[in-house]
Amino acid sequence: MEFGAWNFYLQFTTHMKNGFTVLEVIIVAGFTAIFMSFTAIFVANTRIQSQELVQTRDLIRDELIMAQSNTISGLGDTMWGVAFFEHSLTFFRGTNYASRNQAYDLNFSTSSNIVISGLSEINFTRPLGKPLQTGTITITLETNSKTISINGMGSISTN
Repeated sequence: MEFGAWNFYLQFTTHMKNGFTVLEVIIVAGFTAIFMSFTAIFVANTRIQSQELVQTRDLIRDELIMAQSNTISGLGDTMWGVAFFEHSLTFFRGTNYASRNQAYDLNFSTSSNIVISGLSEINFTRPLGKPLQTGTITITLETNSKTISINGMGSISTN
């Protein structure tokens, strides 16, 4: 009988060497779940930041288009423009930001993580809506950025 028990032990241990224990499977599944949750959080944060950057770029572009349209249409019989600050922008009525009519200001704040740089303001001239200032506005969020460019003809382009 001892010989039979020995054969059973050898068969049992041989079988164990070819597979995984339940404990090993649970540990690997746990590590996989932890890794996947960190990955999901990273991807979600990256997507949120990307959306925030695009929304800010689109807001600036839309306000530039509105200022240009108001100027071309002669609304208020004056020029319109947009002024840019590090974490905000102002849509204004007047020949420049310093001499604007503050009663018509529309102020927009951005996330404190977003930085707006480049041109300090853009004003459009009547009757064709050409800008007095040309160049690029850069919107930055951590290591990502988007740009808005405006040329001498008043064409506004984004990336």
